[in-house]
Amino acid sequence: MPYIGRREFVVGGATVFTLASLAKTEIGALEKEKERKETILCGVIGTGSHGRVLLKELMRMDGVEIVALCDIYQPNLERSLKGIGREVRSYSDHRQMLEREKDMQAVIIATPTGTHVPISIDSLQAGKHVYCEAPLANDIEDCKRMVKAAEASGKVFQVGYQRRFSPLYKHALKFIRVGALGQPVQARAHYNRKDSMRRPVPDTKYERLLNWRLYRDTSGGLAVEFGSHQLDVVNWFLGATPISVVGNGGIDVWKDGREVCDNIHLLFEYPNGVKVTYTATLGCSYERNYELFLGTMGAMWFSKEQIGLWFKEPDAPELGWEIYARKEQLGDSLGIVLDPEASKYVAQLESGFKPPEKQKPEFKNPFYIALNEFFECIREGKKPACGAKEALQSTVTAIVANMAIEKGERITYRREWFEV
Repeated sequence: MPYIGRREFVVGGATVFTLASLAKTEIGALEKEKERKETILCGVIGTGSHGRVLLKELMRMDGVEIVALCDIYQPNLERSLKGIGREVRSYSDHRQMLEREKDMQAVIIATPTGTHVPISIDSLQAGKHVYCEAPLANDIEDCKRMVKAAEASGKVFQVGYQRRFSPLYKHALKFIRVGALGQPVQARAHYNRKDSMRRPVPDTKYERLLNWRLYRDTSGGLAVEFGSHQLDVVNWFLGATPISVVGNGGIDVWKDGREVCDNIHLLFEYPNGVKVTYTATLGCSYERNYELFLGTMGAMWFSKEQIGLWFKEPDAPELGWEIYARKEQLGDSLGIVLDPEASKYVAQLESGFKPPEKQKPEFKNPFYIALNEFFECIREGKKPACGAKEALQSTVTAIVANMAIEKGERITYRREWFEV
């Protein structure tokens, strides 16, 4: 073996180092190129209070770049642009944005409900993937137009019923499907909030633009704007749509010129005799909002904070993992915390595995989870957990419930209302 002197070693080492550096640089460039190709260019239409919530989550995501914002109300647009903290193109007309942003692949729509259909259809026809906030629309035929456009587009169309994407709700659904509740008998859900929902306006000409939730021609009221989210869970968990609904409501608290109820009570009948009660009020915040499912083998309760509790009847069969699950008191009852991780321990019990002490489950922002699934569906060509057809069922459920309140009569659901 020839002798290698110190000088040759240093030079050779430098050469090796340089080659390694070049290789690392090339690999880094390839990784950046790969990352650039995987990055989805996204626009947001609607930058009001909810649009800004979605923007905040989008800014946290890897592989997503916000390239454009659109809003017809300039103060909202300026506030959102400032929040992003970098240069982003802005528009006051969504059609102009869709025409000019050729490379933009996806749009997030967070506009008033009455505008969802035209903006979504324009976006789909422009070749964009669409995430549209729920509900679909305030009119049944408009909902159907949305479904047809989404199916014809070949693009990902996802609706923001966030519970559909929640690990907690998906975990609970598995238990319900295998009969953990026994025979379903009732469900209850409510939305309680001490809030007029009225926003201050700088000029009376912006009243209906900014306070669109308070007027009949732009809002579906509590049943549609808020109730449809929770009624979506009821339809999903029961695997059915309602047979009939009766309800009442009134403007009982905020007598400020609004046209939609601030206090409602609904009673639905579902197949197999299941009765469902839904209430909503803007006059009291006690208990906020939750969903509760009652069956012959137990009950399941879900809160807005993404906490689920399972209350088993004494004659319900043991599944094995309950002894390791964390327990929480709710009123006079002790519930088993529905933790998606807990049931994984069952297969390891016989081997002597002792699970670690469970901590309180980490709260994950439901908007982040839903948006993240939207972009995963785009990258992987998957169908979203809540697309146009699923959203049609939930939105129609709520629209007809609102009709029952307004007419003051029991309404039987027609099969064709749910079909396209």
